[in-house]
Amino acid sequence: MRKINQEVYTILEIADETHIETYKGIANEIIVTGRFSSLLISNAVINHNISEVIFDILTYQYGSQILKISVSKDQIESRFIDVFTDMKRNEQKTVIAIEIGETKEIITNPLPNHKLKANDYLIVISSEDN
Repeated sequence: MRKINQEVYTILEIADETHIETYKGIANEIIVTGRFSSLLISNAVINHNISEVIFDILTYQYGSQILKISVSKDQIESRFIDVFTDMKRNEQKTVIAIEIGETKEIITNPLPNHKLKANDYLIVISSEDN
């Protein structure tokens, strides 16, 4: 598919984690079957009811959803903590991660003083109304 159109974003699901290296470069994203459920179960043992939170975010059942949004012009060069606070206060969105524009690196729970750049994205939890 990517040979036909390089713009197509491909996701590959594989059963065995040992094959990730084999498929890197073929797909933009690789998901290992069972990996999420195993991690969720082990987390739920320690953090009771955490599965309900994850389920809500992924299904929008109780009104929350996860979104990836571009850093706005007024957020460029702003500190993460300032953007986090403004978005929570003004838009009822909680920033949980940043995708660095050039490298596509995901930084979960960024440091407060992390400066946002023009090509960065914010990963947010948002109510369905926002």
